[in-house]
Amino acid sequence: MLTIGEFSRLSRVSPRMLRHYDALGLLHPDTVGENGYRYYRQEQLSDLVRIQWLSGYGFALHEIGPLLGLEDGALLSRLHQRREALRRAKEQLMARQGLSEPEAYQAVSREAKARGLSLEEAARALLEGGAP
Repeated sequence: MLTIGEFSRLSRVSPRMLRHYDALGLLHPDTVGENGYRYYRQEQLSDLVRIQWLSGYGFALHEIGPLLGLEDGALLSRLHQRREALRRAKEQLMARQGLSEPEAYQAVSREAKARGLSLEEAARALLEGGAP
């Protein structure tokens, strides 16, 4: 068993973020001791990598939970859907707001970070209402 500090060092994810993932139901410690210490199994690193990978692919944390239980084929389908939705949104932003491709990507990324949205949600928000 690894303490939260050891797990954090191995994964390069802060203990605060690990607690946040636990609160969201994304990654629970294997056990919590009587002293309140959280303990993880080394095998849980693969779960954490998947969470980070999905987050990096543009999914908001509230979207990741349901994706974690999907079989690989179903997950791949969702990734393809996400990529296509982002492509369409980027093209619409470029056309409506006269943005270059890098500008459209930056606008969506900024909106996502500022509002805690997925990339797809941020693109939709920009299309519905505002300039970047």
